[in-house]
Amino acid sequence: MHYDTRGAAPKAGSSLAETGHGLFPRGTLPSSSALALRLGMARVTHIVESSLYARDIKATANFYATVLGLSAMLETPRLVAFDAGDRSVLLVFQEGATGEDVKTDEGVIPGHDGQGRLHVALGIPADSLSQWRERLAAHSVPIVSETRWKGGGTSLYFHDPDGHVVELATPGLWANY
Repeated sequence: MHYDTRGAAPKAGSSLAETGHGLFPRGTLPSSSALALRLGMARVTHIVESSLYARDIKATANFYATVLGLSAMLETPRLVAFDAGDRSVLLVFQEGATGEDVKTDEGVIPGHDGQGRLHVALGIPADSLSQWRERLAAHSVPIVSETRWKGGGTSLYFHDPDGHVVELATPGLWANY
């Protein structure tokens, strides 16, 4: 399958399991590690950064620091970078401040943007669910949904000040978590 890097969707009727080499039967897709090994290519180890966009970066940054207890590693008028645990970073950008490329001493950061109600899920230990329910209530943050997954995990969903959907998820949500 050929992916158009300009954002075009794969051709109708194609499957994620199909490749240009026909290595995988329709409807099957190996793990990224197995796929990388079979194709002799480098593999992705994890997501390093995830981004959200804020109408009021100060209010949104305060929410993530105060309600969720995330530590800011970098704070600028354009961006607040939070340590989201286990080598992960949550980036909160000022809405409208990231559309153009940014030149730095290290290189160029391509422009990007996000619109609408975006979603981010943060991992939490299973035995901390009641503590999180209490913490959210203490900050007057309503839980809009609590989902118990077939794999054994539980997700608490709520909104940040910009309406983004924030999920606190325990292990058992995905096969790899």
